[in-house]
Amino acid sequence: MGGLAFGARSFLHDGPDGEVLAWDEYTIGLGGSPRPGYGWGVSYSWSRADEGLASRHERLAMGSIRRSRLFSLGIAWLKDTRVGESMAQADLGIRPFGPRLTLFADATFDRDLRWDHLGTRAWRTGYGIEAHPIRGLAVGAKALNTGEVGVRLSLGAARGSHPGAAVNLDRGGGHGATTYWLETGSPEPDLGLVKSPPRYKEIDLRGPIAYRRYRLFDSRRTLLGTLREIDALAADPGAGGVVLNLSGLAADGAMLWELREQLAGLRASGKKVIVYLDRAGMGQYAFASVADQIWMDPVGELDLRGLVFGRTYLRGALDKLGLGVDEWRFFTYKSAFESLSRESMSAADREQGGALIDDIYEHLAGSVCAARGISREAWDRLVNEQGVLLPREALEAGLVDSLGTFEQARKAARRAAPRATADASSAPLATLFGDPVWEPMAWGDRPQIAVLYALGVCEMEEGIKGRSLAKKIRAAGRDRSVKAIVLRADSPGGDPLPSDLVAREMKEAAKRKPVIVSQGRVAGSGGYWISMYGDSIVASPVTVTGSIGVIGGWIWNQGLGEKLGIAYDHVQRGDHADVGSGMVLPLLGAQIPERALTPRERERMEELIRALYADFVDKVAEGRGLTAEQVDGIGQGRIWSGLRGREIGLVDEIGGLWHSLAIARDAAGIPAGRGIALTEGPSLGLFHFPLPELKLFGVRLGAPRGGGETAAATPPAAAAALELSPAEFEHLRRIALARGLPLLLMEPFEIRDAGQRW
Repeated sequence: MGGLAFGARSFLHDGPDGEVLAWDEYTIGLGGSPRPGYGWGVSYSWSRADEGLASRHERLAMGSIRRSRLFSLGIAWLKDTRVGESMAQADLGIRPFGPRLTLFADATFDRDLRWDHLGTRAWRTGYGIEAHPIRGLAVGAKALNTGEVGVRLSLGAARGSHPGAAVNLDRGGGHGATTYWLETGSPEPDLGLVKSPPRYKEIDLRGPIAYRRYRLFDSRRTLLGTLREIDALAADPGAGGVVLNLSGLAADGAMLWELREQLAGLRASGKKVIVYLDRAGMGQYAFASVADQIWMDPVGELDLRGLVFGRTYLRGALDKLGLGVDEWRFFTYKSAFESLSRESMSAADREQGGALIDDIYEHLAGSVCAARGISREAWDRLVNEQGVLLPREALEAGLVDSLGTFEQARKAARRAAPRATADASSAPLATLFGDPVWEPMAWGDRPQIAVLYALGVCEMEEGIKGRSLAKKIRAAGRDRSVKAIVLRADSPGGDPLPSDLVAREMKEAAKRKPVIVSQGRVAGSGGYWISMYGDSIVASPVTVTGSIGVIGGWIWNQGLGEKLGIAYDHVQRGDHADVGSGMVLPLLGAQIPERALTPRERERMEELIRALYADFVDKVAEGRGLTAEQVDGIGQGRIWSGLRGREIGLVDEIGGLWHSLAIARDAAGIPAGRGIALTEGPSLGLFHFPLPELKLFGVRLGAPRGGGETAAATPPAAAAALELSPAEFEHLRRIALARGLPLLLMEPFEIRDAGQRW
């Protein structure tokens, strides 16, 4: 319920005749925090008491507090509405060495006492100390100006319970009162004396892994949430490890790599990783190979036939339909229009695609061989001679350790032996959120790191939603409580304008605080444009980055209207006003330009494309500290793997989102051991309401999920239908909407692994 709370307490007293008298109090309160480090609250309390005790009261209280890491200052006012009495109190606390030692003082004034008692009864002051000499032990003492003294001791027992006792002495040194309590839900640590058997958390990775979720009716697992879940296990002394179920997992190659890095970090912290799989391709198996023990379903399969890079070419179909195509390609590797203008790969596209798939394959093979102790020759034989392995074959080849169900894997987790070989990890675990023992007790708001997502095509109102994302970056840059920004870029590019809106705000924010870019599956063309001003660019080995180039093209009616019996006519004012105008196809709603461009019009488009490319190159050179000649040498529209991108200066470090957060933390100067808080945005909204889908010619048309969060892959169409991949269909849609204007768009590549699209 946010800042709304309810509390109750009860006191038992010995009556004059030996009877037990009860006094109960109930409180309801509301509080809030208008800005970091500040808080306010208001409460109403009422009581009931047995006859013979103090009369009942009804009290209204309000107060505020200002807290930082070093000090805490609070003021409060209370009024009893039944009798009209009121009081005010101020408290000051100082922690010169962190949360383990607190020095405090307070003062209370009761305005209804006589003024001639000032300094004795109207004012009451006190001072004291509280210390945590060891984990789970708290001791404290307080002295009042009235001569009274109190001492307290609290112990951290198991399961978050904290029993304690306090003894008060009167001004003469005699016993005043003794209080005992049992506190639950306290952030204070326990003594750690009770050793329970290590716990093994179960993580079900079924279904797609998204970046964000809708607030309602969305149960998808998120990448950052899963990374945090694994990190928490590394910091938990009672955790023995994790058991993962990979059945039905749907994640791209970059996400799989990042999760693998996180699990490698978990293993490095001394925890065990157990993985169960039933069906897996090469990418998912490389992910699973991080485990100490791999279980495979007795009726499962491993598909290790390799990786394939390809796309659908539509030139022949467009010719038959009666559509003319003109590709405006002025840069060697910028092949985004090839699927419409050609019937096969160009030599340049084959070169860059082959290099990309080689890099990814080599990385996957190297990871598996190192983790499983398999020679490269043996691995290549499995891939090229067997391809698909049944469970018994996988066991004999040393690819899995046991055959059985997930339930069997779960029960055997404690008996699993740690794998002898270790994996290097770029993911530092149990450090981002501070010391797990003392940080929860620290005062003040934690320094924030803003995690912002640029997902999908570069457009104004969909995909990255350039206008709203730029506003988010601007707000985070100006917010003093945000110490650094991490932008997750996962975009194939698109429109130059939203790309530059985001890039401008990134550049401005970098003047105020560290700005780190974490590249996901793809960050090319416009996706690289929004990345280029980051203080550091971090990518996975399998990220597709670069594609610094500009593309354009033209499709027009070259007989389609005649075949369909559709005609178009118009009037115009302006020599080129009719460029892009033409018939609208029924049902599809697509407009087909009526004519090809004139030589002068085409010449003008070339001028625009080359000018935009020169601007792109100059900005990348500025952002990356390179010369324009160097950028052009690695540009020309060429795509690169994250590994190659680091070698040529497009990427600074190999890592994932978690590593990017660690870089941002260090760059912001946040001290070691101090925890951070993460804020994410832009949000997806309340819920997603899918619109009905229409399928024509094997292409499924429907509303995409907002902000680049795409729905799961559609099921295969009938064998006779042409099924375009989501990337290919989106690519065609972007070209159609561009109406001949230049685009910062990558080619719609698809890397397939056991039928799964990366």
